[in-house]
Amino acid sequence: MTPLFLLFACDEAELRSQFGKVDFAEQGVNFADGSSSARSTGTLIYKGAAFDFAMASATNPAAKYHIFCDVDLTGIRSSLSLSLGAAVASGQHVPAIVKAMMLLGEILGSALNAKATYWQPASVVAGFGYYSDSVSQYHNGAAFPSLVSIGFDTTADDSIRTTGLGWLSGQEL
Repeated sequence: MTPLFLLFACDEAELRSQFGKVDFAEQGVNFADGSSSARSTGTLIYKGAAFDFAMASATNPAAKYHIFCDVDLTGIRSSLSLSLGAAVASGQHVPAIVKAMMLLGEILGSALNAKATYWQPASVVAGFGYYSDSVSQYHNGAAFPSLVSIGFDTTADDSIRTTGLGWLSGQEL
């Protein structure tokens, strides 16, 4: 499963053009496996972990949860997805790997002017500003950014049910 999508108002061709202008080395990001900024798919290395990326045309995701998202999602025209690379494919239960992927999403989203994020395991869309702030705070020692990566529902008997926690921990509540 591809967990993280950065969502953009520009079309895929413009996103690819902007991607080619990012100074990846300055951000501590490297390309692997013959990947380059000229390709729309490939592998990025960040903080010692490999993450696959893909750029594509996109539309408004059918998200169940919307968190601090004041963006008109009908204007979404492209996305850049990040998923765990082959070497860390089962690493979704390793906090350092998930943190690195979230930070890479923050770096790329900031550089490319993302409007929102979509965390597929939880069906959560978050405004990019909120995603960026919560991931940056997490990187600096704050709590895990659960609202951008876990969906919460209160049932009729006042129990809390989660969506997406299972992808991170192996179990839903």
